[in-house]
Amino acid sequence: MSRFRPMLIGVLILAAALSFANAAEKELPPMKLGVVRREPVAAIFWNDKLAVIACAKSGTLIFWNIERGEIEQEFQVGRGLRGVARFDDEQLLAIDDKSHELILLKYVDRKLTELARAAVPAYPVSVIAWEDFNVGPTAAVASLWSRQVSYWSRAGRRELSQRGIVELSFEPRQLIPYLTDDSPIALAAFGGRSAVVQSPLKRAAALGNAEFSSIAFRRRLYGTRQNLDQKLPLTFDYVSQGSIMQNELLVGLRQIPLAREDSCGITHNDQNADPAGIAFVNDGILVCLAGADQVWYRSSLDDEHPQRIPVGKRPRTIISNDKLAFVLGELDDTISLIEFKDPERPTVTTKLLDPALENRELSPAERGERLFFSAKMSAGGMMTCNTCHPDGHTNGLLADTLGDNTHGTPKRVLTLRGTRLTDLWSWNGEMKTLQDNVHKSLRETMHAPEIKPADVDDIVSFLHTLPPVPPLKPVALDAADRASVARGEKVFAREGCVNCHVPPLTFTSHGVFDVGLADEKKLKKFNPPSLRGVGRLKKLFHDNRADSLRDVFVNFGHQLNGPLSEADLTDLIRYLESL
Repeated sequence: MSRFRPMLIGVLILAAALSFANAAEKELPPMKLGVVRREPVAAIFWNDKLAVIACAKSGTLIFWNIERGEIEQEFQVGRGLRGVARFDDEQLLAIDDKSHELILLKYVDRKLTELARAAVPAYPVSVIAWEDFNVGPTAAVASLWSRQVSYWSRAGRRELSQRGIVELSFEPRQLIPYLTDDSPIALAAFGGRSAVVQSPLKRAAALGNAEFSSIAFRRRLYGTRQNLDQKLPLTFDYVSQGSIMQNELLVGLRQIPLAREDSCGITHNDQNADPAGIAFVNDGILVCLAGADQVWYRSSLDDEHPQRIPVGKRPRTIISNDKLAFVLGELDDTISLIEFKDPERPTVTTKLLDPALENRELSPAERGERLFFSAKMSAGGMMTCNTCHPDGHTNGLLADTLGDNTHGTPKRVLTLRGTRLTDLWSWNGEMKTLQDNVHKSLRETMHAPEIKPADVDDIVSFLHTLPPVPPLKPVALDAADRASVARGEKVFAREGCVNCHVPPLTFTSHGVFDVGLADEKKLKKFNPPSLRGVGRLKKLFHDNRADSLRDVFVNFGHQLNGPLSEADLTDLIRYLESL
């Protein structure tokens, strides 16, 4: 019995800690932050007079007075809030992607009280809540890099209880209520996949082959999507005419181009980049165009002349009721109120979250961030850097750029996260500095109307802030798992993988190597991409010809000295998944 006592004590201590964390109740004092960037990323209506806004940079919750257009109250809730949801008439939920927590709060008589905190899978990015008739208020939390959706209910009035976790095959970005409350749709952050998350402890079901940027329901499905033509070369004409990237609204099975139309009904494919959030006002529909800093509006589906409404920078979140819509400007800390007293002529008022921000000086990285997400950096405004590199990562597709100085040789889009650690850039390793690579991409891929040296430096400054992609499966505390990773590392060294993918920092190298895989122009020498986060990739090699890490070694025998035993292969893959 004595040998079990330390384990029992540990369990009791953990249970006590969780109970304390859940029961920690404290009133949060309102505060004034002043000249601090907030980055509003999520919002809900609290009542007719107030909206609640979650801020990623400041970690604050803002109660916004809709009528006066100003902050009613602001509270420090966490370190980096990514979502907010209403739990009942008095309670709301917030998620913190820095502390990886779900936070239960109560707002009564202008007082915000923290009731409980619960640890969720790492990097939560979206939360929704509904009333379950069996267990009461229920919530689902999507966690980005963990590839999980966790389900939560309320235990009593002041505690949170986890009901289960569903594993996904992709990184989720957004959760949307589906046909039944306990089966939300999870949309992928990278690559456009989606799935119906059926219920706790059940596998997620794929939502057909649908690829969406955003989804909403109003008697039928509405979705925005981007279609990248992987074979067309990114020439000026194809980029500016919208042939490379087609931005669409889907209503049921009906496809509607997100384009403006003049009085003659001629469609102009300009400034349509990065469609995002969807909302409804009466019979009208609104779509955020995050790259164009606009909201696309049709007063009805039969309206042949959609309007463009200017709003703040990088609008991705929009909420609405029958009278108005509320749009968050993530990059400039603005709130845009669109009113529809006359549905044919909506009016918009855009205000800073805090007037003190008016004269705030942007850092080089912040200036670069605005350029990275702006359609003004491409011919015709049809795409942004973010279009192929969502949030600095990758869509996993091929793009026929002039990155290797040829057309007709589409290459896999590489992640930009952790790119500051890279030695050379582009698949042929021709770019010696990140500045050179950014300038070439703006000139020959995006066909930017104007390229300023300062803009290139600013974009590089922003890219330097992007951390590497987290490993798919971090090394576990389990001794057997640690041993498997250690054995895999030895296989990695024995087979000479370390010569091209040099550990422990970059997992790439300063050179090009003949890997025996020629592209369409017979080029065989490539600069090895970093292996950080490689376990997350669905396709590998320069042309996505490999379907998995196992495929790389079993069917292609990539740079191996000879076939691997099943044990060595398992350990090698486990090691790569830990990077």
